[in-house]
Amino acid sequence: YNAFSGQRAADNGSNDRALDGSDYELGVQVPYMPWARLYAKKFYYDTVAVPGDIDGERFAITLNPFRYTEVELSRTDDNINDAVLAAQVRFGWSFGADSKPATAMLVDDTAWRFDDISTERLLKARREQNLRIEEQPGVGAAFIKPARGS
Repeated sequence: YNAFSGQRAADNGSNDRALDGSDYELGVQVPYMPWARLYAKKFYYDTVAVPGDIDGERFAITLNPFRYTEVELSRTDDNINDAVLAAQVRFGWSFGADSKPATAMLVDDTAWRFDDISTERLLKARREQNLRIEEQPGVGAAFIKPARGS
């Protein structure tokens, strides 16, 4: 990410600045469990007012036990904040064409599934588009907050 906006005055009287940074994520299917995926993410944000840049990682497992249900368990940790454990449950519905059903087996007889994905062009991509903002409410104080996605 390259923040081009510079520092701006916020409505609450503080000064906000979008942070430069980067993140990388790798995801793999759990062998013999086509309904489960593991993700590892590394992120870095270049701060100005907060002492030390933010350097951290996030690990997650995503489970699709039913056709329209996704469960995600994650752990996020960085050098500024304490580790955060989180759980999310997402529900979705496919309009129009039938979505691919979740597997009926808990454990599959094949380690890796390589399926035709040409019918999955409109599936939601896994990405995060949240800016990180460094807020300076007054002299000598600063903190990082997520901003609305763009």
